[in-house]
Amino acid sequence: MCRSLGPGQRYHANLTEQLAKLEYLTLASQVCTELHNEQGITQQRH
Repeated sequence: MCRSLGPGQRYHANLTEQLAKLEYLTLASQVCTELHNEQGITQQRH
């Protein structure tokens, strides 16, 4: 899945960067949710 594809390698690197950002945002979102839960704040769940 992570093969070098020449010209496509730059795209793959960008895709990896996007995935890393998405993982970070997901993690940050989970942390925020946990903090809200600890504070006893009940909000609408999506």
